[in-house]
Amino acid sequence: MFLEDLNESDIETLRELLERSGRSAPERREALCLKIGINPTDISSIKNIPSSDFAVLLINNLLERQLEISVYKLCKEIKDDFKQGGYAPKLEAIIYKLNSNRNSEISEPISIIQPLKKDSHQLTQAISEKLVTEPESPASDKQVSQLCLNGLSLRKIFFVTLTVTGALIGLRFFGLLEWLELKTYDHLMQARLLNEKEDPRLLIVKITDEDIVAQDKRGEKGYGSSLRDPSLNRLLKTLQQHQPKLIGLDLYRAYPNDSSVLGLGEQLRQNNIVAVCKVPKTDEQGNQIGPEVAPPQEVNSFGFSDFITDSDNILRRHLMAQDQVPGTACKTMRSFSLLLARRYLEQELGKNINYIDPIISQDNLRFGKVVFSHLQPFTGGYQDVDNSGFQVLLNYRATTSGNVAKLMTLEEALNNKNPEDIRNKIVLIGSYAEQEGPRDDWFTPNGKMHGVTVHAHMISQILSAVLDGRPLLRVFPQRVEILWIWGWSFIGGVFAYYWRSVKPVVIAVSCGVGVLYVICWVSLTVASVWIPLIPPALALIGTSATVIYIASFSRTQHI
Repeated sequence: MFLEDLNESDIETLRELLERSGRSAPERREALCLKIGINPTDISSIKNIPSSDFAVLLINNLLERQLEISVYKLCKEIKDDFKQGGYAPKLEAIIYKLNSNRNSEISEPISIIQPLKKDSHQLTQAISEKLVTEPESPASDKQVSQLCLNGLSLRKIFFVTLTVTGALIGLRFFGLLEWLELKTYDHLMQARLLNEKEDPRLLIVKITDEDIVAQDKRGEKGYGSSLRDPSLNRLLKTLQQHQPKLIGLDLYRAYPNDSSVLGLGEQLRQNNIVAVCKVPKTDEQGNQIGPEVAPPQEVNSFGFSDFITDSDNILRRHLMAQDQVPGTACKTMRSFSLLLARRYLEQELGKNINYIDPIISQDNLRFGKVVFSHLQPFTGGYQDVDNSGFQVLLNYRATTSGNVAKLMTLEEALNNKNPEDIRNKIVLIGSYAEQEGPRDDWFTPNGKMHGVTVHAHMISQILSAVLDGRPLLRVFPQRVEILWIWGWSFIGGVFAYYWRSVKPVVIAVSCGVGVLYVICWVSLTVASVWIPLIPPALALIGTSATVIYIASFSRTQHI
């Protein structure tokens, strides 16, 4: 009788049959060991390990110690449980290999044991005298792991991982995971432990409800609902005295100036004044389907103020440029934020700015060596997103104060005596009103913001990337994302097949999801790289659950 005659398939069959027979149940293990002639204490943790692990450990122990007779007895024990079905011929073939031309050698030990079955105490004593007391190999656990992860099992896992990954890629492609991925992205953006300072190049003059009431009390008149012409005239004169680089007026003024306010037109015509207008929305044929707002007549430089939100009304993207809409009064291709940032950089860098316009070049926007990559239809969690115009992901500045720049109310600005608050800065003027006048609120990953604050974040992103080297948001190429999802799917399959029991697999998968979360969070925080979290987490959980289900189902079925 030679155990070498048993191939890997025979060993796997014995393990599976032992597990299916129910003899590997904790309450039946000691009796089984005694029946086949080994000491139960030779199997480590015999009462605590799962049935599948006990089957592997027992057979591995018999093979390692070359206990041919015990292997033969084990086959005879489980033979009665599989007299019919597809396993019976396989089991007969194994017994034949063990018993071939060696009947006399095997039958004698069996005849010695048979009379003792009447007395369990005598049976234990007789078997114990014949036990081989070699110590268990310290490499036993490693060998069990190698036995579990044989080539056939890895092929099964590989097939399951491909199936789960393919299903998730399909769900992503049709946008069924987009909402969840974007919400997870918002959470990671909020969870970033960044200690960025307020951008010192910017100042926001906010017009509050109190400022509007104060204008009414002074009896100021004009078409402006939040900033009357007299206050606007005073504000521009005060700011210009302190020599700002640029003044951005984030207020719609598609109406004539109050003729009674002397000098306002001259103030608005200053070269460092930049205003806003609104580009109308158009349909696929180019017909206007939305309202437009013309820029102030006196202002020479203006950019569009349009934002693009996602389906959940969250503003995550920065529309930097777009083709000019024919026939509109807002005749500009550049956004308010891009125009201000570019003019600031021209003053700071001069000829070294090396600006490449994305609309004219039909390429990525560039400032010197800094490249703003055009948002693609499939970017990160976005699936077939409308990327018309030139868009990039907006990397909101994460400050401890929650403000992108220093804030000053209208009344504070009118009475400001410190020129350093204004000198050489981009001063943005916009509404912060909550009750008086029209509201300019937008939802972002960091909560609700006023429109002028969003513009400040956009300007700060451009200036910080060019002047400070602050990283822009990036994503993996689509092929790398697929490999990333498949890798976590494979890890889930290995977890399930290695442990095979639900409780340890749940613990392992939970730890895996935790590690995945930390990786995505660190990547977004440190490198500003948006790595998918939801698809690989679902791949990890889905593959492990599938492998556990297949293993459980196979144990209850006969071939």
